[in-house]
Order: sequence, then structure tokens, then C-alpha cells
Amino acid sequence: MRGTLALALALLPACAVRQSTLGPWRLQSAREGLMLLPPRISTTALELKNARSVHAPDTRCEVSGSRIQLTWKGRTARVTVDERAVAAAPAIALNGPQAAVGEQVRDLSWWPDFRQQLARREQQGCLAHGEAELLAGRIVQNLPLPPMLAYKLRYGDYLMDGYLDLGPKFALKSVSPLLKPGVEKYHALADVAGYETVYYDVSRVGTAV
Repeated sequence: MRGTLALALALLPACAVRQSTLGPWRLQSAREGLMLLPPRISTTALELKNARSVHAPDTRCEVSGSRIQLTWKGRTARVTVDERAVAAAPAIALNGPQAAVGEQVRDLSWWPDFRQQLARREQQGCLAHGEAELLAGRIVQNLPLPPMLAYKLRYGDYLMDGYLDLGPKFALKSVSPLLKPGVEKYHALADVAGYETVYYDVSRVGTAV
């Protein structure tokens, strides 16, 4: 089929998130906006037990970032996050032909920097293979966060970074128009006979560099 076909790409969870046995996630109103609270009552100071399976010097494996710090006590990770970096941001009213509400842009560079340091600690033997990514996920899952910020920390900020961090829990959905017989190029909706929907599972291949 010649011509340019419109391609709609959507990200869909490939499976439902399991509800924690500790209780449900909750949305709670804060002074500036909504906060997503994990099942276990948490603050920005976390103690995550069994965060690694290897024995290594604790001081060599610490991470000190601009907004987040990680220290170790054996296999327990102690994580402290600057409250200002993860607090609910005030909504911004956007004036125009149609009223809208926006959110101020956050500087989230501290998070990918932290993940890169975690990856280096894994290469140095402070964590077993794959544990850096698991630890980063546990940190996000145990912090009280605004819903959109929780999404951006877990999967990336597409508008700012130009990419999303895909994983096996995602699927790709591709929707393409099918042109009517005799129509070689799309010009208007009248040229479309229907749509073809294709789903792709996302799987990990090789090791990320």
C-alpha cells in the first residue's frame, strides 16, 4: 500500500498491577494538589530491607545526589529524598480560548543521575545483576508522590526527554487506517474503509549499555 498512513501509538499496561497485601493505594488531597500514597505509610526517608543480595562495603556503595541520598546497613537500603523535589506542585491556570490547568515544569535531572550512579554501583559489585533497576522501582513505589510525578520517575518524562522507559509490563498498540479499494493515498475520512489494530508485547533483549 503506497502513501503515508497515520500511525497511532499508545502505551498500554500488559498486565494489571497486583494489589499489595498491605492495602490499596490511595489518592489524598494535599495543600497544593493530589498525592498518591503507597499501601504502607511512608515518608521521604525509607528503609528498604533485602534491597541487595550481595555483601559489599557499605561506604563504597553509598550514593549522594543533589536530591537523594542512599546509604546501606548490610542489605537494607536507607534512602532519603528532599521533600521539595517530590512535593505536589501548585496548578497553573492557562488562559486562552479554552480554559485549562497545567503543571509547572520540574527539574527531574536528579533522578536519572541517581539511577546512573546505581548502575555504576552494580557494575562495581555493590548490587547483583538487575538489582539497581529493582531498587529504583522500589523507591518510587514506596514514596508518597503526585500521580504524574510517580509516572515520570518510573517511566521517564517524554515531553522533556523525548523517550519513555519501556519494560515488559508494557505493550505497544498500533492503529492504521485501511484504504478503500482503488484509493492509493489518504486524503479524507471518506478514503478509509476501516482500521487495523496490532498489539506488540515488549520484551527485554540483551543487556542495556
